[in-house]
Amino acid sequence: MNRTERMNLSTLINGPALLAIIAIVGLAIWLVWPRRRPAARVPIGPTGVGAALAHAMDGGLDEARALLTRLVRAGGADRPDAVLGLVAILRAQGDLARAAAIVRGLQAREPAPWLRSLCIRLCLDAGQPERAAAFVDASTPDDLALAALCRAGRWSTALARLQALSAPADAATEAGVLAGWAADRLKRGDDRAARKRLKRALALAPESVAVMAVQGRFASRAADRARASAALAERVGRNLQPEDGIDAPSAELLSRAEILVKEENFEAAMGALRDALDRTPSNTPVRTAYERLILEHGAPEDWRAALANRSAQAPMSAQDDPPLGCVRCALHTDVAVFICPRCDRFDTLGSQIRTGQAGVRPAVAGCTLDALGG
Repeated sequence: MNRTERMNLSTLINGPALLAIIAIVGLAIWLVWPRRRPAARVPIGPTGVGAALAHAMDGGLDEARALLTRLVRAGGADRPDAVLGLVAILRAQGDLARAAAIVRGLQAREPAPWLRSLCIRLCLDAGQPERAAAFVDASTPDDLALAALCRAGRWSTALARLQALSAPADAATEAGVLAGWAADRLKRGDDRAARKRLKRALALAPESVAVMAVQGRFASRAADRARASAALAERVGRNLQPEDGIDAPSAELLSRAEILVKEENFEAAMGALRDALDRTPSNTPVRTAYERLILEHGAPEDWRAALANRSAQAPMSAQDDPPLGCVRCALHTDVAVFICPRCDRFDTLGSQIRTGQAGVRPAVAGCTLDALGG
């Protein structure tokens, strides 16, 4: 190689080729050279819906509320799980006004069936069944729709909704709706329609608490009223009706006395009631009927003797009533209901509720046995 060739080679090596070779070698070294990776970012702790649920299960409702409030503010209607959780916490804390404000705000911006159902639930919790029923539409879950309509006294609409279900409703639910409608018709003086509906209810579920309550108040015969009242008292373990505890023979005598009074045969009626009292001196409904009759149609010596007999009756020893509640969701209730105000199921009232479930204690307006009339 002569001098000229050596100079040309040196120029080539010192030129672009040399730069390319250096770049390739540097890239290879960079690829194979061990290097430290940045440490992965580990969260301090869970901060989502799951964390809120964990707090709530441990009794930390305030912590759960704070977590869910942040999620709702960040996502709004795009985080329905967070909204639902926050509303549940607010309901459990009794802050229905705040829960309703959140639901109304979201519903106004972006209406959705699940928000509409929340509106119904909150109205029922607040003891506003009429407002709840106004929100019911085709998208409302059937249990919630039936509970709202029945608690608002919209019996015909409830029955229509029940009959439109794709799957047959259970007998107790249909019987409860029919019994409520029968009580409503009776209060309005439409005896014929009422008896027809009550007859259907009795055929479907004679042991339903709603059916027994209406039968115990409105049955035409005293014996039927007494039997229904006794059956209801046995079912729920407490005296709920004025004719509880009356035996069948005394009930027949009471029914006979009512017929005699209608025939204005007052002396015979008082005799029938006295016979019933001879059987069961502490029978309150019979004694009340007898005393009312002698005050209106008896002689002074009759009501003086009745007063002496009442005074001679030994007071009954007080007994604690067993706790009442829903056998499905374990809600404790101080009053007898035919629809559970928390799980919206019919005919779940029982007296064997030992451990109540913590959580929302909704209003019972419109779902008590007293709401069926009397």
